[in-house]
Amino acid sequence: MIKLNILIVITSSRIRRDNKASLICRITYDKSRKQFSTGLFINPKHWNSKQQYVELPEPDAELKNTQLSLIKIKLSQAYNYLGHLYKFIKSHPIKLVVTV
Repeated sequence: MIKLNILIVITSSRIRRDNKASLICRITYDKSRKQFSTGLFINPKHWNSKQQYVELPEPDAELKNTQLSLIKIKLSQAYNYLGHLYKFIKSHPIKLVVTV
C-alpha cells in the first residue's frame, strides 16, 4: 500500500495586515498532491515547521495544535477507510472527507 503524506504548511508569502499567515494542509498520495486551507491563521514566527505545531506565545496555541491534530487524524482515518474499500485511491476523496 502506498503511504499517505500529510503536511501542514504556512503560507508565509501571503501575510495579512495583522502579521498572520494561513496554515495549509497538503496531502500527497501516489505523487498526487491536494491542498486545502485549515482556516487557521498564525504569526509565521510562531510556527515550527519541523515539528508541525504552533509555538507559544501564539494566542490559543494549544487549541490550534489540537485542531491540526484532529485534521491529521481525520485524514488518516479516511485513508484507512478508503484503503479497505478500494485497492486504488486518489488524494481527492481523502480531501473531501475532511473538508465536508
